[in-house]
Amino acid sequence: MENLNPKQAAFVREYIVDFNATAAAGRAGYSPRTAKSQGQRLLTNVDIQTAIKRHTDAATTASIMEYAEACEILTSVARGNVGDYLDTDGSIDLDRIKQHCPQSVQGIDVTTQVDRDGNVSHITKFRLADRVRALERLAKLRGWDQPARIQTEDVTPPQYDLSRLNNDELAAFEALLSRVTP
Repeated sequence: MENLNPKQAAFVREYIVDFNATAAAGRAGYSPRTAKSQGQRLLTNVDIQTAIKRHTDAATTASIMEYAEACEILTSVARGNVGDYLDTDGSIDLDRIKQHCPQSVQGIDVTTQVDRDGNVSHITKFRLADRVRALERLAKLRGWDQPARIQTEDVTPPQYDLSRLNNDELAAFEALLSRVTP
């Protein structure tokens, strides 16, 4: 933002927060009375437009998942196993969920129960994401479910000149064709 003065640079930083030119102008230090017109005017400045685009492009690139990351997540979901999240006594270990593969866990429900004696117990249940759906999506992304394509040479049906056949030969040819074609 080297071509911008400090107020303009502040406007750009504020504008990409909520894309509201009036609010951004006010937060950047422009007069509240003229913030609307200043915001509109600032958006027409080519250097400001360039700075906004550069910031939004960088933010978009950083926030959008890449193909490899999507494949890694789907793979970890597909490999998710209930046993990965249980202690040796069979209870759910929430720390293991955080460390191992949190994207495999679709939901955690904690129910509190109080018995007749006033003893409180917590029942924790969790649901894993659908492994089959993760595998199907991964197969689709990776192209595993595409039919194999076999490269063949140009197969053009032969051309026959039937004009030289007599009526009996044509009838025999038609009879032969009717047996081999549906």
